[in-house]
Amino acid sequence: MAAHVEHSHGRQVAQSYFDELVEENMRDFEVSREEAIKDTIEELKAQGVDVCNLDTTGDAGAAAERAEVAAAVAAIKSPDDVGDLSRLVALLGGAGGEAARAAHNREAFFAAGGVVKLFDAIAGAGCADADVGAGADALSLMMKWHAPSRNAMRRERAAALVNKAGGDESDEQLCISCLALLRHSCLKSESNKNCVFNASGGQVALFLLEHRPTPRLVKESALLLRAICMADDYSVKVSGAHDRTRDLNKLGAVGLLVQTCKDFREERANDASVVLPALFACVKQFCTNVDSVKATVDAGMLDEIFDALRSRGADASLCRSGLGALRNIAADDDVKHRLMSVEHVGLILEAMRNHGGDSLLQEHGLGMFAAACLRRPDHSQTLFASDGVPTMLRGMRTHPEVEK
Repeated sequence: MAAHVEHSHGRQVAQSYFDELVEENMRDFEVSREEAIKDTIEELKAQGVDVCNLDTTGDAGAAAERAEVAAAVAAIKSPDDVGDLSRLVALLGGAGGEAARAAHNREAFFAAGGVVKLFDAIAGAGCADADVGAGADALSLMMKWHAPSRNAMRRERAAALVNKAGGDESDEQLCISCLALLRHSCLKSESNKNCVFNASGGQVALFLLEHRPTPRLVKESALLLRAICMADDYSVKVSGAHDRTRDLNKLGAVGLLVQTCKDFREERANDASVVLPALFACVKQFCTNVDSVKATVDAGMLDEIFDALRSRGADASLCRSGLGALRNIAADDDVKHRLMSVEHVGLILEAMRNHGGDSLLQEHGLGMFAAACLRRPDHSQTLFASDGVPTMLRGMRTHPEVEK
């Protein structure tokens, strides 16, 4: 059974294109603006377009705001000082980036060249760490919510961010901001993953895990490693995720992930709820081929996951990511038997019962059992004897929309 992967959304179009279609529908069919907007949305969705990045309200005030944002970006000619950086961040609603979630502002900011200017401002030598961090946070939200913005990533820009994140004297918050920006740039972009990886982004994340293991840095480093190794860009025929995962494993990534789990479980238990979900999510992504699964299991990761389920079963995020990792491990016929002891089955079922409202957790649990029982009737018997059938049926009835 293939390891679990996440599916991408549809393609996106520019706000200006959407507005033109609305005007065209109003003109051609002599309908109101509200009707034209509704018809345009349905038309685009039928063509596989994801409209989440568009302002579909028809609000005239939004159009005026877009024009203001575009004019303000255009007025910044050479963003090379802290004043320019602050002005660019302010256009996106400050470091909190509330306005960056408004589709009309994102599109206008991008179309006017704001993303490239913000990258240049972040790289400026005259800005303090706090200002660079604020810029990185704003740009990170652009990368997260506005897919076209990711096209602005280049290897030299990735390298500048990697250097800031991995600097010996870098402020912790700056490191976190740069790592998050690198991670969001990798979303559904094979080229950006390669940029970040070739700029030593994975190596810096491993360095931070080993030498600066604060809870927040560990979490963000693990999430960046996960993003680099994810095969989520379905616009390319061949993904380099396998090669990137292999190369990171050669650097000892799996062993370091397991050791970090042990350190937080045994010596820093108060912070475990912050870091373990991210570490388990990273492990899930690593366990997509036979060699990585074997290395993960041999390093002792199963003990870490089941101990977490045993001692922190009330934590839905931890259980969800733990079951996700087990789901991919269970796809390997040579190791799946190590998941299906009576105790282990009981812990997984308990997590599913305790968090019945969590659809992704239920999906991971069901997927894990499906993989573990494939070609193994003895595993099916263990699951049946553990009263697992009612739990699985409850999950399927509660969440009929999930993949099973």
